[in-house]
Parts: sequence; C-alpha cells; structure tokens
Amino acid sequence: MIPSTHELADWLASRVAAAAGIEPSAVERNRPFAWYGLTSAEEVGLVGELESWLGRPLSPTLPWEYPTVDALARHLTEADRGQDTPPPDGRTEIEALVAELESLSEDEAAAELAAAATRFPR
Repeated sequence: MIPSTHELADWLASRVAAAAGIEPSAVERNRPFAWYGLTSAEEVGLVGELESWLGRPLSPTLPWEYPTVDALARHLTEADRGQDTPPPDGRTEIEALVAELESLSEDEAAAELAAAATRFPR
C-alpha cells in the first residue's frame, strides 16, 4: 500500500522533530529541513529510513530537490501514482525557496534570521 501524502508528511515531521529535538507538532512543514538544523548526513539518513519504510530505492538527493516535509511528501506520493509533475512555474522547490528569500526586505530577512537563531542552542 502506498502511504497518503498526509501519512508521509506525518512520518517525515516525526523524523525531523526527533533530529531537531522538538515535538512533531512544532515542525512547520513548509520550512526547509536545514531550518531545523539537519545536516547533509542526517538528510541522507532520512532518505535511507524512507527507503526502508517504503520498501523501494530512493535518490539520496531528494531532500535537496524537495527540501520541505510537504514538498517531499507530495513528490513521493505523486511519483508513486505516476502523477509527478514539475512546479507550475517550472522552478524547482529550491529555486522557489531562493526566490522567496530574495524577495524579503532587509528587515524581514533580519527577523527570519533572528527567529532561526533562537531555535538552536549555542
């Protein structure tokens, strides 16, 4: 049985939360994995866990191609159903996130950085 997008997102959020030392409910599913402090090695490990859970091989680059819980869950379920399509504007998820970051004012960017800095102990 192929898990639903919701089931995959819940599973991913629980793994991200465990790695970040937070509650799964605190995971904002549209935030990049890096926001939660996941290292490249942890992201590759996440793909390995996904492979075991889903019972099929996956590309180790998935967290970079689909860098959020929602994006990765949506991609995996759409790919399993043969419906995987690129984003409507033709940009990858990473390109869309970069464009979003570039659209922030200096004050908005500073606020985002300050918020991120409080999430991780020194």
